[in-house]
Amino acid sequence: MSIEDKDPRRARALAVAADTWERLGWISQAQQMRRGDVSAEDGSQAVLAAMLAFADAEQAHAGSFQARVQPWLLACFGETIAADREERNHRFLEEALELVQATGCTASEAHQLVDYVFGRPVGDPPQEVGGVMVTLAALCLAHGMDLHEAAEVELARIWTKVEAIRAKQAAKPKHSPLPGPSA
Repeated sequence: MSIEDKDPRRARALAVAADTWERLGWISQAQQMRRGDVSAEDGSQAVLAAMLAFADAEQAHAGSFQARVQPWLLACFGETIAADREERNHRFLEEALELVQATGCTASEAHQLVDYVFGRPVGDPPQEVGGVMVTLAALCLAHGMDLHEAAEVELARIWTKVEAIRAKQAAKPKHSPLPGPSA
């Protein structure tokens, strides 16, 4: 019985490790991984454990909310606009402002915070994403909202609005952060 027949997850991790080692020029280690010959002495068990953890993380991400948003994004906007960083920044800021407006923030408070943030050094994007996620979860807790449920409901809703969103995008002022007419 082959390794693949016994444990497909382990076989995939071994194959990824072998491919990686081949790219690094470590041919004997790659051959060892392809045979499924792992031992504690040479560190191959640690490598296999790391590859299994990576495979688990990769699998978990495949069904993530972010991964499920991508097909909608592409269906609405196509690859170019979906990947346009400036457009994505503007739409995120618009939605964030709409959320805080809906939960009681005033325009004056928002303007004060814009001045405060833009008066500071630029942050590290991955750390700032983490901060957004943590504070969004905290905001939802404070307002008695379920973040995940709200996200799922909205994703389902916007799948029914693809044509209207495309029309709004087409009517949007060119080279402007402002969205098009309400859809």
